[in-house]
Amino acid sequence: MNTCAFFFLWIYSNHLKRLPFWGNLMVAFLTALSLIILAVHYQINEREVYIYALFAFAISLIREIIKDMEDVKGDASFGCQTLPIRWGLVRTKYFLLGLIALFLFTLFSMTKPLHAPTLAYIFMIISIPILFVAYRLFYADTKQDFAFLSSLCKYIMMAGVLTMLLV
Repeated sequence: MNTCAFFFLWIYSNHLKRLPFWGNLMVAFLTALSLIILAVHYQINEREVYIYALFAFAISLIREIIKDMEDVKGDASFGCQTLPIRWGLVRTKYFLLGLIALFLFTLFSMTKPLHAPTLAYIFMIISIPILFVAYRLFYADTKQDFAFLSSLCKYIMMAGVLTMLLV
């Protein structure tokens, strides 16, 4: 598994980093992979760990695209072709809002069959700051706005991972 991670990091740094969406997708995949390795290795609460891997994947993907929105001028000067550069900030925002909606729907859809009320409550609580990110994203238009949202996504991811201790 480590060899795969190193290979994917190499592909990211040499090829995908400057491409629209693919670099973001690779970083999000590697973030989720770190949790999937736990599920495969320990085989305890596998479904829950896979749900958390989805959570980490989605929040990481959202954060990576927001970081691209924050760094749009610098990325453009280096010839990067990120989503905000190719599509513009407005289309990228709508794409992200759609991703957030899809993520929340999928998260709750995967949690419901487990009949784990604690996990459902945790995700309901964590969905509040995620919805706040969506709200603030809709009105964001400065580098500072996007930096705030990127930081907020980091805190949401940290809070989400810490809630694994409660499940």
